[in-house]
Parts: sequence; C-alpha cells; structure tokens
Amino acid sequence: MAIPKHDITAGVHHLTWEPQAVSMRVDRIYEDSHHVITAEATVRKTDLPSSHVHQARLNLVSTRSQVEFANKCALRVNTVDWDAMLQQMCVMVLAKYREGEPVVDLSTEPKTEGLAYRLKPLLVERQANLIYGDGGVGKSVFAMYLAIITSLGYPHNGLDPEPGNVLVLDYEADKETTRDRHDLLCAGLGAGNPSVYYRLCTQSVPDDIQYLQAVVAEKNIDFIIIDSAALACGGKPELSDFVVPYYGALRTLGRTSLTIAHETKAKTTRGPYGNAFWWNLARTSYRVKKHQEPDRHSLEMVLLSDKANFDVLLRPMGFRFNFLPEAITVQRIEVADSGLAEELPLSQRIEAVLRSPKTVAEITHELDLEEKHEATIRTTLHRHRTLFVQLQQGQWAKLAQKQDEDSDDQE
Repeated sequence: MAIPKHDITAGVHHLTWEPQAVSMRVDRIYEDSHHVITAEATVRKTDLPSSHVHQARLNLVSTRSQVEFANKCALRVNTVDWDAMLQQMCVMVLAKYREGEPVVDLSTEPKTEGLAYRLKPLLVERQANLIYGDGGVGKSVFAMYLAIITSLGYPHNGLDPEPGNVLVLDYEADKETTRDRHDLLCAGLGAGNPSVYYRLCTQSVPDDIQYLQAVVAEKNIDFIIIDSAALACGGKPELSDFVVPYYGALRTLGRTSLTIAHETKAKTTRGPYGNAFWWNLARTSYRVKKHQEPDRHSLEMVLLSDKANFDVLLRPMGFRFNFLPEAITVQRIEVADSGLAEELPLSQRIEAVLRSPKTVAEITHELDLEEKHEATIRTTLHRHRTLFVQLQQGQWAKLAQKQDEDSDDQE
C-alpha cells in the first residue's frame, strides 16, 4: 500500500490515501504519565455519498485498540485494508509526535529580511505579546480594534497590520457584548465588515489546547486574542505553576497571540498579578494607563512599552476612544498634550515643553512641578545630551532646534 500524504497544522494530523479515497484526521493527542499515547481519529471514505466511516479515541501504541478500530471501519466499508491503514497512521503520527520540531543547522537556514510583525510596530509575528493594566482602562476595546484592522489589513493610526484571520477567546464578557463592540468599532472605522472569529471560553487554554489547535487549523487563524489571562491560565495567575503551562500551550499553536491581563496591586515585580513570568515569557509587553473625565464619552489611553525582546522599546503611544451612539472612533493622540502626560518619562515631558529655549526654572514651571524638582530636571537635561543642548544665559533647547538654527545662520 502506498504511503499516504501526511499534513500537520497546529497539532492536527491529516492523512490521505488518494487511490483508496480514504482520509483520516487525528487530533487531541494525549500522553499520560505511563507514556500511553491516545488520540481521536476520524475516518472518511470520500467517494461515498455518506463519507463518514468511524470516529473514536484509540491507543496509538496498542495492537488491540488498532484492531478494534479497524474492525469497526470494516463493518461500514469492507473493500479497504483497514489494518494496514491503521498501522501506517499510528506509525506516522507517533513518529511526528515524538520527534517534535526537527533539528536544523542555523548556518544553512534561509536568512530573513528582518523582524516580522503581525501588527507593526506593536505585535511580533508568531510570538506571545502582552498588554496589562487596571480594570476599565480600555484594554478589551483596544484589542478588538486591533482585531478588526488586522482582519481587514487596514493601516490606521500609524499601525500597519499584516492581514490575517483573527480569533478572540473570551473569558470575561459574552457574545452579544463583544459583537456590539465589534460593530461600533467597524462603524467608526467605516472600513467594511471584517470576519473576526469568536469563542466564549470556560476551559483554560492548556486544558482546551487540542480543540484550539483544531480551530486554528480549520479557520486558518493567524492572530489570537485572549481576554483575559486570569481565567485563561486555569488557576491562580500569581503562581508560575499556571503561567508556564499557559505560555507553553500558546507556543504549540505557532501563531501571534495577544494576552490581556490585569495590573497587579503589588508593584514588586514587572507585569501583572505579581508574577514576573507573565512578563518574562511574553516577547513584547505593554502597560496600559487611562485618563477619562467624568461625564465625558471619551477615553484616553497610553501604551507604555516595557519589554521588547527583538527590538527597542517604543515611545509611549496615545489613543483616544470616542464613544458615540452609533460608533466608536479611534484617534492617535500626542501623549504629552493629553491628560496622560505624567505617564511619560521625564525626558519626553521636557521635550514637549521645549518648543522654545527655556531655563530650568521655566521648564519646572511649565511641567507644573515644585521648585525642589529643578535638580532632577537639570540632571535629566545633562544626561540626555543627544536630545538637549545648553545655550547661553542658562537656557536649554532641543538639539534638533539648535541644529536647525545653525543651518539657517550658515545660509
């Protein structure tokens, strides 16, 4: 019997015997503590009106289990050598399962053109990305905004997405709430009706990973949003025993992911829930802060980049969400000119007020700081000589301004 075609996508095996018009799908592979490996197999005879032959869970290393499965198939279709096919399937699936990813020689691997993004400059392709902050700061609406522009391949507000199918795993809200948010954002963007897949989740990502692997394969998912981490990890998010398996499960999907998490009250560690592993195991991480005036139908948010494994940290990025009766609009804002200016590093706040040369005292006044902060401002100016230059009369200016003035004088 000829060797079947064998494809694997996100942990789901598809085997096809074209001459016999037989296909098998094998997924939900599980190995117990005694190294017994079982899987769910679905068999189809594609040239029959009713193509389904048999579906069951079988032991891939048990002859008895294989024989029983083959006998069940033979009761439906007796023109195929099911014993031989089951043997081939078990041998091929077990081999792939045990070998994992192949060992490669990095010196012979094709060179990449540079760092790949699913959504430039925020989300690194095929890596785990994280945003976290207090409740009510707009993380979920921001994530849906990213889902929509990614699904559409629609550059917006300086964000450049690589188009792809998006899956939202929702552990907090419900389908109706998420659909309303989706529709309002689409109306605000005025950019069509994207296809964003949604699943209301009750099982943790590690417990549900085999089903998720199947969904990712079937829907050709490129970008997964998990909202949010506490329930998605399946236990206490402050314990590494639940964080590490969570990221391990995401890794098996081989897709870009964005995990939404809540800010920890304890500031002793980076990242959410007082557990540094949330931050350590993500490849990029953003802390979210908000400003919202009472009785105003808008929200200003700032993304503070606090980890970038493959690139430099981004400057803080500001967005304003306007909540209108029929739409949610999203605008890019200058953080320095918003109610979130205090979230900027001091050097960037100084940059914002140096529209013209100023003394240290004048800078302190512009920043609405007390006189006792003048020493800190002076130290920051001296430390950032690539940004600031000291002029005569004790004034300071942005270096770019000084260079422009020198160019004008030479002309």
